[in-house]
Amino acid sequence: MSVSCYTVCRSTKQHCLNKLLLFVLLPFMMTACGDKPKAVPPDITPRVKTVTAQAGGEQRYRSLVGELQPAEVWNLAFPVQGRVMQLAVNEGDKVKKGQVLARLDPLAYELKLKNARSGLQSAMTERKEKLDALAAQSKLREQGYMTGNMLEKQRVELAASETRLRNSESALALAKRDLDYTVLLAPAEGRISARLIEAFADVNAGQAIMRLDGAAGLRVAIRVPDKLMSGFNLGTVVKVQIGERKLEGKVSRIDARATAGDAFPSYVSLTGDTAGLRPGVTANVQFTLGSDASQEAQTRKNIVLPLQAIVPGNAPGRGFAFVLDGQSGKVRRVEVRIKSVNEHDVEVDEGLKAGDEVVVAGVAFLSDGQVVKALQKDGKGGSRI
Repeated sequence: MSVSCYTVCRSTKQHCLNKLLLFVLLPFMMTACGDKPKAVPPDITPRVKTVTAQAGGEQRYRSLVGELQPAEVWNLAFPVQGRVMQLAVNEGDKVKKGQVLARLDPLAYELKLKNARSGLQSAMTERKEKLDALAAQSKLREQGYMTGNMLEKQRVELAASETRLRNSESALALAKRDLDYTVLLAPAEGRISARLIEAFADVNAGQAIMRLDGAAGLRVAIRVPDKLMSGFNLGTVVKVQIGERKLEGKVSRIDARATAGDAFPSYVSLTGDTAGLRPGVTANVQFTLGSDASQEAQTRKNIVLPLQAIVPGNAPGRGFAFVLDGQSGKVRRVEVRIKSVNEHDVEVDEGLKAGDEVVVAGVAFLSDGQVVKALQKDGKGGSRI
């Protein structure tokens, strides 16, 4: 009797343990036997940054780098050839107008002057003799002792002597001038910026031997690209920065012929205090694009965008931009015409209008009609994540 009770109790206890084990393992068994949960696919829609296109090209400027130069520069040379006997100045010396700068050996020109004086004296003597002879023969002609042909011959000889006299006078004047040319004088006040020869060198007539920078003011030499010439005219007021100094100037000269790179050599005369400035330093010239009324009216309609918003086109002055359609979330590829490019932005005068949402980041990876997501605007015309 007792054995049977023990067996029943043991069976009941085993049954309870089995139930408990089944209850614990059931969730894991159901998970193992059921379907695996599917992973949520990542959102691969491109994120783009946009700005709202705004008109505002009327304040567009262009800067060009130039070189500070004297307003007047002379390449000094002797008008006659010879050997340089004296160089009276060095580089950097200040000179006054009329100051002696150099001398040639005058010996050859002194001899030339002496010969010219002798020639003039001979011509004067000859003319006097011919004049006296004509007067004497005229009296003989009146007395019937001289034929008319002989008298006419004497008049011809007198005319020839007068011609030789005039030639001798011209030769003397030239000899005096050439002797004077052996002394080189400063044409104006200034500073010697270069000495190109040394003493006792033989030079040809017109060969530059030194350079004089005049003291009449300074100018900036720049090269203006052809595409900017419409807003760059004589008298245009510009801003000039040389180091930390800021000055104003006016366009004083524009060459008629373009040089390398389709650029026109031009010059800006500085106004204001230029004391302490030296030629040869770099200057930055800034001027406004679109100076006349019609250009200003058009420029006010132009769109200014960051440089990275434009994809280069296949033709000069052309490019592409992507405009976001807020309703469909798609971008539209539009062709634009580039008016000008600055260091950080670009001005467009065709293809966009004020209010367009233009993509400014990631444009190189977009295609026409592609769906994108715009980053949230930061309230300053840009976007943020």
